[in-house]
This record gives sequence, structure tokens and C-alpha cells, in this order.
Amino acid sequence: MGFYNFSKEFIVRCALLAYSKDIKFKVNNLSSECLFQFEKEWNSEGGLKATIKEAFTLLKNYGHNDNTITSYNAIALIVYYLNHSGKTKQFCDKVAYKQDRLIILKWLNIVFLKKIFGGQSDSILKEIRDVIQRSKSRNFPLEEIKENLEGKRKSLKVDNEFIESLLFEQKESRYAFPILSLLYDGSDYRATKHKDHLHPEYCFSKKELKKLNLSEDDLKFYQDKNNWNSILNLQLLYGNDNEAKNKKSLKEWIEKNNINCKEQLIPSKFIDIKDFRKFIEERKKILTQRLLKAFE
Repeated sequence: MGFYNFSKEFIVRCALLAYSKDIKFKVNNLSSECLFQFEKEWNSEGGLKATIKEAFTLLKNYGHNDNTITSYNAIALIVYYLNHSGKTKQFCDKVAYKQDRLIILKWLNIVFLKKIFGGQSDSILKEIRDVIQRSKSRNFPLEEIKENLEGKRKSLKVDNEFIESLLFEQKESRYAFPILSLLYDGSDYRATKHKDHLHPEYCFSKKELKKLNLSEDDLKFYQDKNNWNSILNLQLLYGNDNEAKNKKSLKEWIEKNNINCKEQLIPSKFIDIKDFRKFIEERKKILTQRLLKAFE
């Protein structure tokens, strides 16, 4: 499915979360009882093997791949949740689970961006597992997890400075897709999504910029990759739509395709390349509010 950093350690982590009270990587934690359950349920219908496959199918369906996965510990918790809640069959397909899938996806993107599993992660894994165990919610307990981590070093809360740092992530960054996924939350399931420059990259070549007769200050602004190659000038587009857009200017693409600027988070008054500076200023406001809401 395109996940190549998958390891035996990940399998062991999933087993410890499912069958051991203590989840630390210690020989004593892989007790005979733990290993017996692991072996017994590994190949069973709805067992750990099937649950792991379901979790990675979910990630693939929503556009994640090895380049966007910054912590396999986060995936192990999704495996645990599916296993614990008995949602091991057709979780990726049933309409009844749509809201749950979107909550999980949102949580995943948030923890990737907040990097909560960096360093010593055993304690945070156990805390989140304990929340899942205690929860009476019918869906993934995102709000309860947030509340549990509130005020701690691994809090999921953000401020404006953090949001601004996200907006300057470059298209090639492994964090670009999680950020865009939060911005375009709720987009169609299983549709291939591409990271796309709103104003195409060619618009910022020396040849094209020369046509605009820009001031020296504006020229520096247009040439700055923090403006034209960052989240500020990126959107998520379905594969077919992206191919159809090709190298059309933003203005031409919007006008010829009746694009809903509000849905695509585009400041509609500033779609001409000559208004790029104002476009970036306004889009920064739109994206900041959208991300702050996503992290609430």
C-alpha cells in the first residue's frame, strides 16, 4: 500500500498496546500470557493482523503515504482503537463509520503537526490508550484526549505563532499534506488528492515576472518561496481536477470552471497575479482562522 517504513517493532508495539498493561519495550512485558493472546488472535477474523491492514487502508484512502507519516506510534494507537472498539471489519467502507473516520484523520494530522510522539513516547502512548479504554464515546475520543493532555508538555493546543509557522511549510515538506488535509477537512473519501499551486509555479519565473513591471520590493515578494511555494499558495485538488487545471492561471481556472472560491479558501477579490501580494495577505487571514478552528 506504499508504506515501506513498516517494521517488526511496530507489530510489537501494537501487541503491547493490545495485550500488556505496561507498554514499554521490555522482555518482561512480552509475558507468556501476552504472547499467547498475540499468537492466538493474530490470524483470527478481526484479529490484530486484519486490524493493522484496516488501519493502513484508512491512511491510504485519505491520501497518506510513507512521506507523510511522521510517527508510526500514532498509527499503533489507531490500530488499538479499532481493535478495542471492535471496529475491525469494513471500517473503511461502512457509511456508519464516516464521522469516526474523519475524527481519526483529524486527530492524526494534529498529532503529526504537534509532534507529540517525539522523544520518550511511552508515557503519552499509555495516557492516550487509557483515555480510549475509559471512553464511553461511540467515536474516537478526540476531545477527551485533548482534555487529558491539556496543560501538559504534549498539549494539542496551539497559538498564532505556531499556526503561522505551519503556513510557511513548503510544498515538498512532509508536513504539507497534513496541514492541507486539516484545511480541506471533509473532502471526498478515497479520491486521490494532489498538492497544487493556486498561482502556478511558472508565474514566478524571471520571464513571467518581467512582464508585470514590478517594483523592486514587490519583485522580492513574488520571488520569495515562502510566499509562492508555501501553504499560502497551495490547495488540495482531486487528481483529475489538478490535471485539468495544468498551467492555467488562477484567474482563468476560476472563471472558466466556476470554482467556489469560499470552498477552496481563495480570496476572490485578488485572483489576478498582479494582486499576488494582497492575495497572500488575505489568504493568510483565511487559513489562520481555519487552522485555529481545526485545532480547537
